[in-house]
Amino acid sequence: MPVRFIIALIILDLLLSPLCSYAAEISKAAPKSGQAKEEQPHQITILSIIPAQGEPEKTIEAYNKIGGPRVEIGGIYTLIMNGVPSTYDIPARAYLKKGEIDKAIAEYEKLISPDPVARGFRLIHPLSRFRLAKLYEQKGLRLKALEQYQKLALIWKDADPGFPEAQEVKQRLAALKTG
Repeated sequence: MPVRFIIALIILDLLLSPLCSYAAEISKAAPKSGQAKEEQPHQITILSIIPAQGEPEKTIEAYNKIGGPRVEIGGIYTLIMNGVPSTYDIPARAYLKKGEIDKAIAEYEKLISPDPVARGFRLIHPLSRFRLAKLYEQKGLRLKALEQYQKLALIWKDADPGFPEAQEVKQRLAALKTG
């Protein structure tokens, strides 16, 4: 077994085993007014898990207190994290879990905004666009969904045939064009 894989398993175990105590400590770890936010990847991981456990209100509250990773151009952690939507769409997924689709849409719209300031200078991740398109479709906003699926079709035109989201985009795009 590769060493990196073993290390990843150890880190995952360390992060998830004390999940209950970490979840209780999230609000305590929030920076006090005037203090700088420090990157706390374990807290971001926990914020990703809480909505799956049925506590979206706590997720939104904790995310607002802790925030996402700070942007530090050139830091390897930031460069990697900017390409991973799971840390930035936590509020959107929590709103979705609560059934607040309009708030989830608003969060995803921020993440795909053409204005870099509005999206916190983060990269636009295709999965954020994909999730937004599905929400638009769910709300009956056909033209908005169509626009997002068209952009995704362009982005994923050379995707592997086994990539399910790319295949779903083709199907949804065809259905919306005929419907």
